[in-house]
Amino acid sequence: MLGRAIKENRRVIFGETFHVLSQLTQVLDYVPSPCDGLSKYVCNLCFTKLNKLHKIDFDLVNKIDSLRKEKKELLCYLREKMPAREIVSPLKTPKRQEKRVITHSPTPRKTKKSLFSIRPRTEQHNELMDLASQPPKTHVMNVQAIIPGTQRKILPKPSQELGSVPNVSKSSMSEPSTCIAVKSFIPSELKVVYKTKKTQRIRTKLVKDVQLSEIVKSLAIHNAPKRTARAIYNSSLKDAINVQIMKELKREISYLTSTTNLSLLRRSESRCLATFSFDKVNEEVKLFAPLFHKMVSTITKESCIGTAVTSCIALKSANTHMSAFQHVIGQVLDHGGATDETIDTLAKMSISVSATRKGQQNLLERQKKHISNLLENELSTQNTCKSDIIGDNIDILRSPSQMSVEKKRQSWHWFLLVGVEKRIFATGLDNTKPIANICQVENGIFIPNMEDSSFLEQNFIYHIIQVLVKHVDTLRKYTPFIPQFISHEHIDASCRKSDYAIIDLLNKSENKSEEMIEILEYVHDKSIGKSDEETQAHLKMRVFDGDVLTNERAYSAQLALHNGTSELDRLQCVIHRPEGLHRIMNHLLFIYQQFYKVTSAGEPGTLSHLRNTVGRVDVHGPDEVIQKYRSHYAFVEDCLDAFIVGAYMHLSGTQNLQTESPLQQTMFNFLSDEQKYTFIHKLAKDILDKYKKTDIHNIRRKTDALDTQSSQLKDMYCSEKMKYVCPICTKLYKTKGGMKRHLNKEHGFSFELGDENSTTEKDHIATYRASFMTCALLLRDTNDAYKMGWFGKKHIPNDNLVEILVQTVKKKVYCQGANASYASVRKAALTTQIQEEIKENLQSQCDKKKSGSKRPKANKTSDILEMVSELNAAQMFDSIPGREFRSFSGFEDLFTRINVSELHSWITENRERLSYEVLN
Repeated sequence: MLGRAIKENRRVIFGETFHVLSQLTQVLDYVPSPCDGLSKYVCNLCFTKLNKLHKIDFDLVNKIDSLRKEKKELLCYLREKMPAREIVSPLKTPKRQEKRVITHSPTPRKTKKSLFSIRPRTEQHNELMDLASQPPKTHVMNVQAIIPGTQRKILPKPSQELGSVPNVSKSSMSEPSTCIAVKSFIPSELKVVYKTKKTQRIRTKLVKDVQLSEIVKSLAIHNAPKRTARAIYNSSLKDAINVQIMKELKREISYLTSTTNLSLLRRSESRCLATFSFDKVNEEVKLFAPLFHKMVSTITKESCIGTAVTSCIALKSANTHMSAFQHVIGQVLDHGGATDETIDTLAKMSISVSATRKGQQNLLERQKKHISNLLENELSTQNTCKSDIIGDNIDILRSPSQMSVEKKRQSWHWFLLVGVEKRIFATGLDNTKPIANICQVENGIFIPNMEDSSFLEQNFIYHIIQVLVKHVDTLRKYTPFIPQFISHEHIDASCRKSDYAIIDLLNKSENKSEEMIEILEYVHDKSIGKSDEETQAHLKMRVFDGDVLTNERAYSAQLALHNGTSELDRLQCVIHRPEGLHRIMNHLLFIYQQFYKVTSAGEPGTLSHLRNTVGRVDVHGPDEVIQKYRSHYAFVEDCLDAFIVGAYMHLSGTQNLQTESPLQQTMFNFLSDEQKYTFIHKLAKDILDKYKKTDIHNIRRKTDALDTQSSQLKDMYCSEKMKYVCPICTKLYKTKGGMKRHLNKEHGFSFELGDENSTTEKDHIATYRASFMTCALLLRDTNDAYKMGWFGKKHIPNDNLVEILVQTVKKKVYCQGANASYASVRKAALTTQIQEEIKENLQSQCDKKKSGSKRPKANKTSDILEMVSELNAAQMFDSIPGREFRSFSGFEDLFTRINVSELHSWITENRERLSYEVLN
């Protein structure tokens, strides 16, 4: 078997592919070692037999009775192929031969005989000689001397008859030597000794089953626990063990779902749903049902979320009250627009709860607490509210598929109220009374002064710098030295996200005056207070935001109740203010009305021509600015970038944006950060001064002159005579107009502002360019102010938030289909915010990024470069007197078009109106 096969027909025992070493050990009764001095090979025939023996060992669990016989035959065959060797075991201390007496034993116990006994050399020699002379009757052990230098112990085994051993001769046996007589021992039975429970008497039991005997033997010799457990489970006790495991599993589930155990999955309150945690569910299941938790976690590959979700679904099937997770899923599905049929289908699979059990009443209670905290948490040091109220109409038209007398078209008009937290407060101002009498304030205070204009120009310079470093390759290296935002004193407060809450959905419309009055009364009752004599001295003013139309209707409702006896009766505790989005819309509409005409499409340099150049088919001019606001705003932004980049190229004298400009700084890397910022700031200021020429200060100068004239005429009025008295001729006049005509005709006073009319020819195309850049920069600065940009965090105007919530409520109406009503939509509107909170909680635990919050930014570099080429070709940045656009004949600067006298009169009239309509 070993060492006799040629090289091609043998296998290395200690190679990596030799996987039958344990079977070879069974054949040899010892563990082979590379340093034992014996052969290291096995023939292919024996290797095939060892492979079959390996398969038999593998199948012994299920085929032990039928294969044991075949295994014995193979072992005998392989042992016969092996040459006989003498075994010499190391000398050991003889074991005690006395019989050990066991007291209280029912039967005398047999003395355990030693397998190895040492006898005198002469006895051993005589015994071997007698055995050699006798015919073979019994089996003895093959004996072979231990090879010097090795420590291998060869176990005794039954083998051939002594006379047939080729390596042992009678002559060698006749020589006296130290030998050990080894008796064969093959344990085939197992007897267990135990005490009875009642009598404590010792009993013995013979274990006949081979598998059970192996289990007892494994326990007795202290095998590894895993090996012992595997032996027990693979025995005939497997079914009984499974039954016991199922009983333990049912016991754990019963304890976990019992009413005495206040499980997290039983809590379906809105507070618990909004703070539902997979980690807490796993901790609870692991604490009260460790076996169940171990099974589920093994199936889900130790996934925290997978274990929690699987446990929740399984426990909901075991007990319908364990449904907190299903309530969460139901709210998320309802918030996402799933129909009741879809939710009910998932409820049958224990994934959700039914549509009738979505628990929206609990969510309403949570929303009411949120509203109360937002509206009632006021500033203690000021007579000011910490939140504003915004409102807008929801208009829905429902047409039935088949109309009849009873079933006609429905037109729903509801009013949505939203409360928004205020973040910035002017703590130095008194909110209880005006700081001055508005009738005594000069009109010039409403016109920007030099300081205001300078501040606005600095903002313009910042926006120009941002465009330059974005689109000009040679200027991008200045990006790290530019501020990320326009700094102001409220930057920390403005970067924080505002809290908001849907206050209510009223079954009223702002289109009707009576219902608008009821809306304002609801706002007063809900957020200001009751009509009480003691509280009127401490009434707080609340800002009521909305679009321009909503503010006009609310103001008209206040005027209708102007004869009330108190501020609450007159509904004057709200201050009307149009919000940012509609202001930006109006500004954008003004730009298209002044600078965009379809007839100018053939004139290079106009907005209409640039629109056709870059193929902006979604831009249609002033008629569709409101309907397609986003596309029209983006086009104006791109045009402004193109005008700024073109102005830079004209100023620096470069033909493209990749070439180095002569305006570049030398030794850039050796300059300080302040020097680098000063250079890019001066470059932007030069562009602003050269290509955006507007005279805003002239309006303030003329307004101040008109204020001086009005003050002089006011001093001519005699309150006793109730007439105007001429200071020169003392003539009396009843009206201011009569007094002005008298002074002009009789005394040569001039009340004209003396506008300067230039006789030189103007470049109306350059004026068109400068006016557009001014209006577009002002639009960008206004939009940036409402976004309150700070380190990438952007905010939206409050009315934009209302528009988003209006669309959300409309989606709820469409999801409810024909079953939609005011009551159902109102409940859905009030619960949508809590449902969003539940969804975000799940997304944060699942590491799911919120989708849809940002639109992907399009690369518009090619569009801007194309527009710059058109602007340069049209010589938009040159100064050529006498030229103009045919569609914009005689174009004048927008600020020079303002009639200052009419503006002054309009401000004066509205100051007087405001004094008795509001501030009384």
